[in-house]
Amino acid sequence: MAEPVEDPIHHLEHTCLRLAQWLGAPAASGLLVVDAPYQAVPVGSDVMARELASAELTITHGPGIDTLRSGHPQPEIALTGPMARVRWPRWTAQATDRGFSAAAGFALTRQGAVLGAITVLSDQPLRVDPDRQQAARLLADAAAAGLNAQHLLRKAEETGRQLEQALISRILIEQAKGVLSERMGISPATAFTLLRNHARSRRMPIRDLADAVIEGRALREDPT
Repeated sequence: MAEPVEDPIHHLEHTCLRLAQWLGAPAASGLLVVDAPYQAVPVGSDVMARELASAELTITHGPGIDTLRSGHPQPEIALTGPMARVRWPRWTAQATDRGFSAAAGFALTRQGAVLGAITVLSDQPLRVDPDRQQAARLLADAAAAGLNAQHLLRKAEETGRQLEQALISRILIEQAKGVLSERMGISPATAFTLLRNHARSRRMPIRDLADAVIEGRALREDPT
């Protein structure tokens, strides 16, 4: 399994730079998925590339957006030709204004999930040979593996926090049941029913009520 990346944004920026250099292009832009395919962070190998990535998110079209939506790489396309101007009119205008004339997209996917997209930007046709194209895909796959490991790590940490909070809640409720059992001379089962009904009637989390019972701030006497 790949090692989780410490900074996903820096990781994707570095991958943009390496991918552009490997393909002999001056720049590459990227979109890093943070929640869903249409919620992404723009990155780039330089300022102009980052601006073009940001523009895609603003105008909601461009090669990076198409890559995120499809999960598949985008073949090289001439930005000076009619196809690019029809598919991405506003983005293409901004790209050509910055001196770019060709673009190709790479999808960063792992286990069926689209984690990001990189668009290589060139001021001339890329004309990449098959071996170099394959190596570029491997580089994109390696970047995706690191992002996926980070995603899995975050999920594991979140699950751990949820389990910890659930355990704390359970401990508090058990302690509150004991307090009520002793205070009111009732069984633990009856104490739990009392806690649950009291929390529901006041629309408060049972954990908060349990904490208040333990501290002597609630149910000091039998409410019945």
